[in-house]
Amino acid sequence: MDAVLDKTDLHHKTPHGLRHTHAIMLLESGADLKYVSERLGHTTVKITADV
Repeated sequence: MDAVLDKTDLHHKTPHGLRHTHAIMLLESGADLKYVSERLGHTTVKITADV
């Protein structure tokens, strides 16, 4: 991942950071919280909502 990012102007992101970015982008685009929770593999919607 670092090798790819070094070739771009993108900020360093960990795989976990990309996961959070993905979830936020889904929610901002209007995705249902339950859908995002299932996509992330969370056992409850509360886990997704608390993050």
